[in-house]
Amino acid sequence: MTRAIKQAGKIALLASITCAISLPVMAAQHPNLVINQQDVAAMKQAITQPGSFQNAFNTTQSNVDKGLAQPIEVPVPKDAGGGYTHEKHKSNYQQMYDTGIIYQLTGDKKYAEYVKDMLLQYATLYPTLPLHPMRKSNNEGKLFWQGLNEAVWLVHTIQAYDFIYDALTPAERNTIETGAIIPAALFLSEQSPHTFNKVHNHGTWATAAVGMSGYVLDKPLWVERALYDLNLAKKGGFMRQ
Repeated sequence: MTRAIKQAGKIALLASITCAISLPVMAAQHPNLVINQQDVAAMKQAITQPGSFQNAFNTTQSNVDKGLAQPIEVPVPKDAGGGYTHEKHKSNYQQMYDTGIIYQLTGDKKYAEYVKDMLLQYATLYPTLPLHPMRKSNNEGKLFWQGLNEAVWLVHTIQAYDFIYDALTPAERNTIETGAIIPAALFLSEQSPHTFNKVHNHGTWATAAVGMSGYVLDKPLWVERALYDLNLAKKGGFMRQ
């Protein structure tokens, strides 16, 4: 997307996490995070009108289509920041996110299929991963050398999943959730309390990722932990960030 749309998305993300996930978590229509059904309707209307939003949509769709023409690659992590596998997983989450938005705006199932296929590959890979071989400091990752990148990956990935949720079968949802989303969320929270409970930018991303995942997967405890820390003691969590 254009810089302006990306910046708006970041601002909306903070507002969404602060406000939306503080509401009771319940089964909801999808998408239901930063971009919801009302937003999709407004965006569909906007892309019919000449202007900057239509231009941004056309540019994004063109870039997404170029990605769809390439084979999906979900490599075993081995490189530190800037290395090939690191950058590939970064481009993958951005591609999934953008492709999911284009699916919502066009309804073309080829976009949902692409995101699904990539998520299924991550669901196969993620449970096999040890800590990253080039892990950095005590905030280690699995897909990436540090947990910060892992959290950014999940923030984008859970939104991509939310965008295509209704295009998936129950079996596909179960595979993606149990193989990729749940393990990543638990790794960032229960398995990384030193980061998750810390008032720090790494903790901000981790709590946002887990809270958003809890909202999509209807896991109220995840949302509460994201807001108030793992022990619900209000000494950490997103509200303290």
